Amino acid sequence: MSDDHRQRILDELGAKLQARRVVLDQLADAAAHLEAAQAAYRNAYKAAVEAGWDSAELAKAGVREPDKRGARRRAPRRPAEPTSEG
Repeated sequence: MSDDHRQRILDELGAKLQARRVVLDQLADAAAHLEAAQAAYRNAYKAAVEAGWDSAELAKAGVREPDKRGARRRAPRRPAEPTSEG
């Protein structure tokens, strides 16, 4: 295998790996935003109930009760960057 061919393969693999890292970072950011939005929604729903709305009235207005299980979930951690060992 020539050095040029080997380098092209390495460059291609490196580009694919970089693209995967970018997409994974975007996914992690989106998950964090989703978690924050879900928390804000739970807080707003709770505030509406505390202001006198009941769940039936809110449902009739098209407002869904937030998922209570989501309150305990945490956004996934970003994986550590792989290190090159030579």
